Amino acid sequence: MIRKRLQNKVAEGRWTLPICIVVALACWALWFERNTGLFDETFVPTELFVALPCLIVIVCTTLLVWMNQHHALLHTYSRMISSTFLVISIATLPFFTSLEPAVITLSYIVCCLFLFESYQDRQASGYVFFAFAAFGIGSLYCVQLLFLVPIIWILLLTRILAFSPRTFMASLLGLLLPYWVAAAAWIYQGKPQAIVAHFNEIATFKPLTQWLTIKPDAAVNIAFLAFIYIIGTVNFFRLSRNEKIKTRMLYQFFAFMGAACLLFIGLQPNKLPPLLPIMAVNTAPLAAYYFTTTRSFASNLLFIFTLILTLATALYNSGCIARLLVLLVNSK
Repeated sequence: MIRKRLQNKVAEGRWTLPICIVVALACWALWFERNTGLFDETFVPTELFVALPCLIVIVCTTLLVWMNQHHALLHTYSRMISSTFLVISIATLPFFTSLEPAVITLSYIVCCLFLFESYQDRQASGYVFFAFAAFGIGSLYCVQLLFLVPIIWILLLTRILAFSPRTFMASLLGLLLPYWVAAAAWIYQGKPQAIVAHFNEIATFKPLTQWLTIKPDAAVNIAFLAFIYIIGTVNFFRLSRNEKIKTRMLYQFFAFMGAACLLFIGLQPNKLPPLLPIMAVNTAPLAAYYFTTTRSFASNLLFIFTLILTLATALYNSGCIARLLVLLVNSK
């Protein structure tokens, strides 16, 4: 009889995702209460607009559930991919509370869904068009995301196996579609200069010396996500030799996109807010694969350590640790 450790019970549990959703909603409610006075008499109903990023994150979680089922990313019954994404979003909550990263996250997941549908189909111009159109919507919020487009093209050729002149043209048209709509809107509003200003941002780079002045919050969240990504990626390449070719290709897509995001953050840490949600999407499947498919004592210890680290990061981002340190200092 195969012994199930804590990591396997969590990964294969039917209550894992519902519990994560309840915890996420509770964390969001606390954040709303602190920042909008949700439960105060002075609360204004229009402030409910701040709940939109929360709803988008729930939609993203649902799409990851569908992605896992449709492409059989995990061979056992498990909601670990979506649960891991949700837990990461809770731990790094300050980076998911505004509309910009929420939309970027949704656009990237939709992009991945359409790209995966085009697997080994060099005539799938429709899927590729919609994939790049979704990614283009995300780049409207952060134009530097366009630097990731060549990486996606390379992965479309080497991992999705759907690159062809037909799909390449479809990707260009899809990428341009959001900008055609945005340009028309800006011109209609009498702001044609907004088009030039938007693309001028793509050539704006900060020196690497900004690492010397990076805020502790950003450093903690980068280190947290990089740790989980490295664990998931290294162990995936170590354990995936017996996986189906398609499964390996899709996971490698996440691995290489995650590496590209880490490199981007290393070169331009000021772009952490729009890149961290994409990094979370790439990290969740890799970490979920490791904790779902392994059953060793060492992996179980690593799972427990990761849970503790996640809780510590969430408490740090919520300010609980800072307030505790202040109380300790004042008590002396």
